[in-house]
Amino acid sequence: MTILVRKGAKEMCEGRNLKAWLFTSIFLLVMAGLAQARTITVGPGPGYDFNSIQPAIDDSNDGDTIIVQPGVYLEYVRFRGKNITLTSTNPYDFNIVTSTSISSIGFLGTEDPNCTLSGFKINAIYGAEYDIDPRGKNHNNATISHCLFSCNVTYNATVISGCDGTISNCVVVDNKPGGHLIAPAIIGCHGLVKNCTVVNNFVTGIMVLRGGTTTIENCIIYGNIVRLDNGATLNILYSDVEGGLDGIYREGYRTVNWGPGNIDADPCFVRLGDLFGTFEGDYHLKSQAGRWEPSSQRWVKDANTSPCIDAGNPHSPIGLEPFPNGGRINMGAYGGTPEASKSYFGEPLCETIVPGDINGDCKVNFFDFQLLALHWLGGKRYIPPIPNIPPFVDIKKPQNEEVFYEDVTVEIGIEADASDDDGVVVKVEFFANGNKIGEDNDGTDGWKTIWQDITPGIYNLTAKATDNDEAETTSPPIEITIKSGGPPPPP
Repeated sequence: MTILVRKGAKEMCEGRNLKAWLFTSIFLLVMAGLAQARTITVGPGPGYDFNSIQPAIDDSNDGDTIIVQPGVYLEYVRFRGKNITLTSTNPYDFNIVTSTSISSIGFLGTEDPNCTLSGFKINAIYGAEYDIDPRGKNHNNATISHCLFSCNVTYNATVISGCDGTISNCVVVDNKPGGHLIAPAIIGCHGLVKNCTVVNNFVTGIMVLRGGTTTIENCIIYGNIVRLDNGATLNILYSDVEGGLDGIYREGYRTVNWGPGNIDADPCFVRLGDLFGTFEGDYHLKSQAGRWEPSSQRWVKDANTSPCIDAGNPHSPIGLEPFPNGGRINMGAYGGTPEASKSYFGEPLCETIVPGDINGDCKVNFFDFQLLALHWLGGKRYIPPIPNIPPFVDIKKPQNEEVFYEDVTVEIGIEADASDDDGVVVKVEFFANGNKIGEDNDGTDGWKTIWQDITPGIYNLTAKATDNDEAETTSPPIEITIKSGGPPPPP
């Protein structure tokens, strides 16, 4: 018995040693991995690791950070599938962003959200290398933020394509084609486009391709349209869209989930740009409380205030917006940044900060409590549920009170108009006096059926349309009469 106990103790000791060895090995491997993450510097002249960006990327590994000094980098920068961070010295300062420019950027298409690009003025981004048209190609999932795509003359006016990750706080304005081919400024980016200003581009600002789903939140889309390909899906909320829902061009079967908080209003920019390149625009929002003036580096007050201020998703964190910020993020690229235009409450600004005054109106009241409660969970992103709009359906053939005769009518063709403003109609069913007489599941040639088993009588015909969210609408009834025998002889 004594021998057995000693042997068990030895085995236990060896087990503990093995566990300790495994733990130590794993710890050392993790620490080695962390130690490999580097910060690489790029800039003109001596004192930096590299003088151009591409060699720095080629030398990097996943998890590394590359910081680029202001300058003009005439390169086609390729990420080559690496999940690294490429950033300017201060992405939140758009003066730094403007002065740190890259000719174009290409992703391999395998990058995930840990691959981040932030704080550059860029001519164009391609979702996969050398890929101008993202249809049917690999799309990357990189995170792109605080970038400027302004006054570019590209092959076909496209500046971002095939990027399915989050695109946030980007200014995409005044871009045009260099030739006769015309494409959208942003095309085939099937992820989240948040707090972006997409304005005054040549014809189309954003296009969602067949089979893709794009969510647009807290954005300003003005002076160009949103376009949906056949079979595309768009979720849009808390955004200023010129023309509202009618400003979204939809082809064939498409789904538009028109969410809460959307407006159709003049965003009151400081200055729209000129597509002919005579002058550049300033897409900060006007405010009577103050908006940032990049050239003078100071706050100036305007005669009016943009409706896009304090109009973003109330569940979005306000980020670095200066006080007073209304406790709610602004729409557009500067929302959530230090250059966000200030909130105006209809009276001179409060000169002191009042404890408990969250929105900055110099009062502590129920509105401040509302904001506190709204963000109690730490700014977790929340998209309110978007109510489904039922489809529309109406019988257009036969006509109401039309008469048919049994001897000459073998069958009756029934046709209906059916559509859905926020989705697609998936089927239309047809009824005579409440009894189902036909169904059409493909409306490419119209919604129709043939009623063959007809007998004399008076019938109420209805059609019921069902959309992709299973909402149903029944058409107003029409009355037809089927008489026995044949029609009366002519007088």
